[in-house]
Amino acid sequence: MEQRTCTGCGNPLVKPRPNQRYHNDRCRQVAHRARDNPIQPLAPPLVVLAGIDTLYLNAYHADPERHMRLDKLLDDALQEKFTEMQQQAKNTHEEVATEWELDKKPLHMLSHGSGKQWHWILHNDLLNIQIGKGDYRGLIAHVRVSSEYLWRVNALHRVLEVVNGLANHLFEHEMVLVPSAIDLCADIANWPMSSINHLAMVAQARKHRPKFEEESLYVSGEETWNGRKLGTLYIGMRTSPVHSKLYDKLKEIKDGGNKKSWFHDLYKRNGWHEESPVTRLEISFKREALGDLGIATTVDLLRNLKGLWAYAVGSEDARPWLRYTIPTDDSNNRRWPLHPVWSVVQHAFDSLNEEPAHELIRFKKQQANIDAATASLAGYLASRTVWQCEQDGTPIEHAAAKWVLDDLYNDFQKRWEETGVTFQQLLQAKRHRYYLREERAREVESKRAHFIVPPLEEEATQGEYSYAE
Repeated sequence: MEQRTCTGCGNPLVKPRPNQRYHNDRCRQVAHRARDNPIQPLAPPLVVLAGIDTLYLNAYHADPERHMRLDKLLDDALQEKFTEMQQQAKNTHEEVATEWELDKKPLHMLSHGSGKQWHWILHNDLLNIQIGKGDYRGLIAHVRVSSEYLWRVNALHRVLEVVNGLANHLFEHEMVLVPSAIDLCADIANWPMSSINHLAMVAQARKHRPKFEEESLYVSGEETWNGRKLGTLYIGMRTSPVHSKLYDKLKEIKDGGNKKSWFHDLYKRNGWHEESPVTRLEISFKREALGDLGIATTVDLLRNLKGLWAYAVGSEDARPWLRYTIPTDDSNNRRWPLHPVWSVVQHAFDSLNEEPAHELIRFKKQQANIDAATASLAGYLASRTVWQCEQDGTPIEHAAAKWVLDDLYNDFQKRWEETGVTFQQLLQAKRHRYYLREERAREVESKRAHFIVPPLEEEATQGEYSYAE
């Protein structure tokens, strides 16, 4: 009997009725939209960005003579110092700026901890440090390095140097960093989410947590939909040692208020055209997976970054954890052939671009903040004008922008006199809050220079930095 497929989704129809062409109404609507709005042919898939999107590190005291971790509690004086700053944050109901900084942005102490293990939290836009007393096997801190900082520096060894130096300064002791989790990603242009068949994603994943190295079975991923469009496809459980997700990166940037619009400029460096869709494949490795794959130190991570990607998506020599296939009549999906786009994905990490993007990201982020503030001010000004006209009995047709702004300026002056502050004082407070204090930055930079570890070099990897668990 001839196999019939759905006109909408293209998947086989199981025991179709006579003249049946669709699975359901959704497939019918998909087919009608495809007929009314034919899809223009896209250019070949292109990797426009690949690298580390998020990095998690555990910090321990180090013994530089024996090249080992120390099971040592956090110094009592530091505990008192952190507690004092945390209490100040509680009393003022504001984050407290500290002497420690990253990329000229000071870390702020929060008024609370996290759970039973982490008693203090330091953070800024680029880094989050959860600090404990070292009760659990000497674990002092859990560090999350943000996506923005990773792409701004765009070189893992430089990131590790700076974060390690900051940890040495913060805890007044030589520290060792151990990888805890890592998210790798590849952004593929001309591969729209609408073209992805989730049933063709074949992964070694189970619903129940298996021992990591054992053989596992395919489980269709969890999906989220935006209307009738596939928004995010999850492969594997998000609590498992390895899991993945696919999503429309351009939509995520837009939904986030374009605060990450600097990604567009990074894409353009690699040949992206603004009208082309971009899909991100993100693979997450947790501590259990990293340990089973032999990545116990930051040196192991540096040496095996491309190997991690090859393990996840496969290569000529490695069997993949995840692959995108072309479904066939074969009941065993492990024998389905690879989709041509997957070859592009497999080679995403072959030539990593380590060109930094400090100024580009900083400028784009500041411009996004200015645009958002301008839009808010315009909306508030319109609302205030309407209310003021109603209160004064003035028709809004008579309200001129210059008159409204002059009236607003007078109200500002009156409010500042009542509260006893000046405009310059407000600017200084905002400048302090948004990490633009050059004098403080130079002071901290000079202090931190004594604690920065030397650059990682091939000859140094055999001894000085080999702190395995």
